[in-house]
Parts: sequence; C-alpha cells; structure tokens
Amino acid sequence: MQEVLFTQRSVRKVLLSLDVNKSSGPDGVPPIVLKTCAPELAPVLTRLFRYSYSLGIVPNSWKTALVHPIPKKGDRSDPSNYRFIAITSLFSKVMETVINSQLMRYLEDHQLISDRQYGFHRGRSAGDLLDYLTHRWVEAVESKGLPLGIPVGR
Repeated sequence: MQEVLFTQRSVRKVLLSLDVNKSSGPDGVPPIVLKTCAPELAPVLTRLFRYSYSLGIVPNSWKTALVHPIPKKGDRSDPSNYRFIAITSLFSKVMETVINSQLMRYLEDHQLISDRQYGFHRGRSAGDLLDYLTHRWVEAVESKGLPLGIPVGR
C-alpha cells in the first residue's frame, strides 16, 4: 500500500459526517463545532494530520480517553451489569477515519479481505452471515453431513 494521503476533501468529508449527537472527547470540542466549521478547519487539520503521520507521532491528548460505564439490562446495583465505553478526541477519530477509509479501499481493491469477512466490512452485516450459515447448515443436513458433492448412499 502506498502512503496514506490526507487531502482537504477527505478531511472535510469526515468532518461533515460527524454525528452532532455524540459526546465531546477529553478536549471538550463538540462535534457540532467541527462539523459547522469543516470548510475552515479542513486545511489546518489536513496539515496537522500529514505532519503527525510523517513523524509517526500522535499528540498525547489524542491518546487520552474518558471512560464511562454504561448499564446493561438488569440490576444496576450489580457491577458486572455494566459495559465501559472510552470517549476519545474527535481529532484522532477524524484522522483514524481517513486512514481506515484508504486502508479498507486498498484491501478490498486487492482482494486481501476474505469473502467470509462480515464484521467491519462495507455492505456486510450479521444478517448476511446468518443467511450464509443457514444455507450451509441446510446443505449439510440435506447431504447428511457428508462433504458436498459426494452422493448419499455410497
């Protein structure tokens, strides 16, 4: 894979796609600010991302996370009934999204992701996996567990 390219267009696109209902990270910058100011911020952030990537250094503030417990269904007094989420800087999420987009495009274009990869794969879902598994189970039952292509009764 070639170098990751940070363009103003790709950075602006990610900024404009931010969910304004999500929380701010530890830096306190709300997503509505980044989204609203995307045209003005894209050139500056593009330069910052390029510089960070070229040095191989991520700002320490981007490595900090706010960890919040989220209750699962059930007894809220039971500590095991919580899952934890880490809220990180939106700047790092924007940079990660630009990198991930190019990496996934490269992997897909060069067929380096298995056709059986369902998680984190554009256009695939858990429902697709269930369809595939159900199909395979039906085939196995119909062939009485024999490898496919071997006639039953031999």
